[in-house]
Amino acid sequence: MTDLNESLDGASSVLFLTPSIADGTDDTCVDLLSPSNPGSTNVLWVTFTELPQDRLGIWIDRAGGRPSTAHVIAAGEPAGSPDSDGPRPDSMERVGTPSDLTGISIRVSEVLSEWNEAGSRSVVCFDSITALLQYVDVETAYEFLHVLTGRLHAFGATGHFHLDPGAHSDMTVARIQTLFDAMVESDEGDITVRRQ
Repeated sequence: MTDLNESLDGASSVLFLTPSIADGTDDTCVDLLSPSNPGSTNVLWVTFTELPQDRLGIWIDRAGGRPSTAHVIAAGEPAGSPDSDGPRPDSMERVGTPSDLTGISIRVSEVLSEWNEAGSRSVVCFDSITALLQYVDVETAYEFLHVLTGRLHAFGATGHFHLDPGAHSDMTVARIQTLFDAMVESDEGDITVRRQ
């Protein structure tokens, strides 16, 4: 989706507002990871509920090939069986608990730093802020996300963060969105982009 990526040019952090279960969410998620050249892109998924092979399988189907490197940081217990079929990421790790924000932040920084030193293009999908807010309060999540979006910028990476606006108050959504360079909203397949 070239138009989407063109409209987000220069944005290192994007808030992706979409219902947790919605048509087109997976396609837009992969489009936000900009897989125009999947073979030279490193992808980091931070996930609370998804199976790593599901995320990678969606990427491969949409992008037409594997990323250069696929790394998963699992911050919760995935739904489904970890032994299910599907492509495996190159590496996967699990942090102690979903509320271990220090552990998540350190590992994201280490992975992006390593990729940055290698001169590789790196993209991040954080799925999701809605899941994160089941474990920590809004202010704690805000401070964590502030650090994380700063790391994306520092390491020359781009990333998007899923949030289900229907699961939170307007005040919470408004507070969180101030952290991001841009917002992408998906409403029944219609995509709206807003720059901050």
